Amino acid sequence: MTKRKNAIRVLITRLPAVLLIIVMMLCVNASCAKKDKKQNDATGQQEQQSEQDAGILQESEEPLINVEGVDLGGHNIRIASWNNIEPDPKAPYYKIFERRKKELEEKFNCTITYVQVPASEIYEKVVTTAASADPIADLIRLRSPWVVPVLAGEGLLLPVDQYFNLEDPLWNPICTQESMYKGKPYGVNSEPPTSWACVWYNKTLMEKAGLKDPYEMVYSLTWTWEKWIEYSGAVSALSTDDQKVYGTNIPHYLAFIASNGGRAVRRVNDRDAWTLDSPEAIDAVRFLKNIMKNDFVGGDARDFAEGRLGFYFSFNWANDFKEKMTDEWGMLPYPIGPNIDDYTAYTEEVQLMCLPKEAPYPKETAIIWTELSRPYPDYDYARSIYGKYFKTIRDVETALMLQNKLSLDRYWGYDKIRFDIISSNNGRSLADAIEGTYGRMYEEWLEEVTPMANSILEEIWSKYK
Repeated sequence: MTKRKNAIRVLITRLPAVLLIIVMMLCVNASCAKKDKKQNDATGQQEQQSEQDAGILQESEEPLINVEGVDLGGHNIRIASWNNIEPDPKAPYYKIFERRKKELEEKFNCTITYVQVPASEIYEKVVTTAASADPIADLIRLRSPWVVPVLAGEGLLLPVDQYFNLEDPLWNPICTQESMYKGKPYGVNSEPPTSWACVWYNKTLMEKAGLKDPYEMVYSLTWTWEKWIEYSGAVSALSTDDQKVYGTNIPHYLAFIASNGGRAVRRVNDRDAWTLDSPEAIDAVRFLKNIMKNDFVGGDARDFAEGRLGFYFSFNWANDFKEKMTDEWGMLPYPIGPNIDDYTAYTEEVQLMCLPKEAPYPKETAIIWTELSRPYPDYDYARSIYGKYFKTIRDVETALMLQNKLSLDRYWGYDKIRFDIISSNNGRSLADAIEGTYGRMYEEWLEEVTPMANSILEEIWSKYK
């Protein structure tokens, strides 16, 4: 009896410790369970994200296409381009694209095929097959300089306003405008132009020079030629005996001319005209020639990547420097010249989706392309492009603003102007005239080349009066 009482007394004495152990075990189990739940939730989220990244549609199976179909008798709708414009199977929206394509093929009793044609051949094939019963494709992606005036003027393409609803906000108005010929549009594109001239700048150098971030001037429209020169001089003052620091490189000549409202060739009275002799262009060239005398002008892509150049004028896709650059950098528009009051995004062409003259089903092809071009949920084409070019949201937002301020120089469509005048290697190019290697004043160069340019344009446009 005494032993039993002693055992009970010991148990009572140790009870708090026993209870503590039990509570701790329960807490550990609960913690493990909670951790397992978190891990399972994270795993589930990763699996869901993986499914989305793989293009697996996470929505109802309701039809995606709300158009009335027509029996095309099994016709193969061919969509041609020099590059592959069929969505990538790895794209997050690919399953939606597949469903759209399948529904359209069923509604129209057709097949839809994307065809690649080498860039060096696609223009000639449009010309040689346009009048045949078997054109190169039902829909063709073409460069705007090919379309106007030659392909449209030769009657090899159909006006798109007969088949596409151009009031649909799907179609980019800049692209449609660049396809105009004699009051009719000959191309559409749902994708905005995303390739244009810009200025890369070294934020770190700006800070070292005690300058405020030039980006702060962008939306107040105070980022001007004068501010660019002021900042370039201040950055170059960081030079030491051991290292030269340049304020700015030399801008792209025609892009700089565009930043003052000028162009080499632009549309005037429904046809292209030589305008490099305009006051806006001449003022821009004079300004450039003056600033090129300063020692803060110089440098190249390598200098920018290695932190020796403040402003690097180039194009938004020319960003190889970002893999090597350790300084902070950003993007700016070309500064505003004195003859205009807003920014310009210089480019030389846009891409157009066009209907060849002898395509058998232009109306149905237009409906099909419209539905295939509809935006995908949670996907923005331009943002996806700019996300690769730039590293900050603010630069992406600026790019979205600039793509609506396109300044297209139409000289690109005239080989004789492009290679014999603007970029000739005979010592009489635009660069030679600006840099002084031509040996004569810019105005004298203009007097020599303007009649040549006007003659080239007249020869081509007189065919399509």
